[in-house]
Amino acid sequence: MRAKSPVLRAWRPVKTRGGATVLFNGALDNAVELAAELSLPTRTHTAAARDPAYQAAVYGEAVARWGNLADARMVGHYCSVVDDPDTGVTRLARSPYYGPPLHYFVTRDAIGAASTPRVLEPMGLARKLDRKRLAESLFFYHGSEEGYLEGSLRLHHGWIALVAPGRRELHRYHDPLAIPPQPKASAQEYLAEAERLLGEATARTMASGRNPGLTLSGGLDSSNVAARAVSQLPAGRQIHSFTYVPQAGHGMPELPHCLIDEGPAVLEFAGRHPQIVPHLIDNAGIAFDHRLEEMYLAMGTGTVNAAIMFRFHGIMSAMHDQGCDLSLTADFGNSTFSAEGDWGFSEYLRTGRLVQLWKALKGYERHPGSLFWRFCSRAVIPMLPDPLWRMAMRLRGTSITPANIEIGALRDDAIAEYDLIGRARAKGTLYERNWYASRRQQLADSFARGDVEGSDMIQGFAQLYEVATRDVTAYRPLVEFCAGLPTDMFLRDGTTRWLARELGKGRLPEAQRLMQGHGQHNTDWWMRMTPRVEDMRRAVAEMREDPLIDGLIDTDLLDRDLDAWPASAAEADAGAENAASMRLPRTIALARYVRFMNGSNRH
Repeated sequence: MRAKSPVLRAWRPVKTRGGATVLFNGALDNAVELAAELSLPTRTHTAAARDPAYQAAVYGEAVARWGNLADARMVGHYCSVVDDPDTGVTRLARSPYYGPPLHYFVTRDAIGAASTPRVLEPMGLARKLDRKRLAESLFFYHGSEEGYLEGSLRLHHGWIALVAPGRRELHRYHDPLAIPPQPKASAQEYLAEAERLLGEATARTMASGRNPGLTLSGGLDSSNVAARAVSQLPAGRQIHSFTYVPQAGHGMPELPHCLIDEGPAVLEFAGRHPQIVPHLIDNAGIAFDHRLEEMYLAMGTGTVNAAIMFRFHGIMSAMHDQGCDLSLTADFGNSTFSAEGDWGFSEYLRTGRLVQLWKALKGYERHPGSLFWRFCSRAVIPMLPDPLWRMAMRLRGTSITPANIEIGALRDDAIAEYDLIGRARAKGTLYERNWYASRRQQLADSFARGDVEGSDMIQGFAQLYEVATRDVTAYRPLVEFCAGLPTDMFLRDGTTRWLARELGKGRLPEAQRLMQGHGQHNTDWWMRMTPRVEDMRRAVAEMREDPLIDGLIDTDLLDRDLDAWPASAAEADAGAENAASMRLPRTIALARYVRFMNGSNRH
């Protein structure tokens, strides 16, 4: 974070009363409540949120009191290391759902742990890339523990690792699929509790920063958060918002039920809330490989997804320029209060709630065709066993190639060598079916894949731009309340995302609140990527010269993508957009990371 004083104070780790050393990275939102339980000095929530040493002290004493049950009582986004000299065991933990990464290794003679894995190298971990992990990353498989360096491990959310030289013991203290249903109540009672928790989440998260900014879209998630943030500002205080918009002249035709440019909706929303100062960011001059090597250094790792998150460079840079020290996001919105409820079509059929099913089918304007076709595609087909589903897709002439394959360019033999299809299917992260048949499937899709290395990217952006990021909608009580709600809080009387729309009443413009579509974040991909076609050709040619990369990547496929480059955005089909916005950037980023780690400056 940006220094507030020219005087630098020496940092020392916190010690518990029992002598254990505590390293705590992140935010503990209920530190004040825990301190009261532990008979520790209490503070205001704002003072506690801005004092990392206080949070570390509370966390350490909680672990000393409750052991491995402590994290189940925590509310926050964090990773932690507690080293106990009496037992010789080091305890590693990560909060559920969201928070900084924690990488570590265990050998016969030593252990090491750090939020940034490059720190593991001076601790003794060799710089040798793990070929399997590189393949998994391109396949969008993030279920394994292994890191990009051989011997490195990554602690998943909701887990504790007890480590010592030659020893490792894992404990899962939180399972997002084991959240119990909420007690039966009326829709208005559920709505009131969602309102309370969203307000509490916003207040607790905002307290972490002195000058927070908002990432704001034209949809329901971030706008609902922004409305609560504005309501909690002191009189006369403004808050800056930042929105990604396509560059002028992008040439992408309008699509039904889609926001090609979210700028107008954001400006209309900001007009209702004068305390918001909107900034529309088009990332002109920023491509998928913007500051990529600097991101590798800042992250200390090489997630290929950094290449498809390039738009945040412009947003984070603008936040820095406005003096913001915290970015408030709503990325978990679709997994919490703003879930669409689309699993409800099948659930209503399965449970005989035919009136609700009829209303849902009638109200689903985004799906073309007759009511019978909507019934088949939204209610029946999602419930089919895999063999019957594949048959139905073939009859429709629809591709059944998993998105994991489409967004990567892995060779077939590499996919087979590491059994990526089978392992991803077992983990629930093989993305071949478009619709959910149950609430459990939706929750599994939201949480089984973990943070897809997003925490490493968030940490990298924070180091490059001196702006931290926190997701208001990942507030644990809010996540678990929404996960336990009945389906008709999300798909009700023919209205999808019912809860988010109700929360937006009186706060969002009606056109925005009732819109059934979604924002499109890559609408200017053709304009942005076309000048880089020859650069990408050279990058693909260089891949063939590296045995590690050439053995993993189907460079012929990438050449075909470039040969088939559309003459205009209007002429591009879904396959061309997929290649340009996902497959080529991710694969080129992987090759760049390999060269970065191996000391080659060619790019």
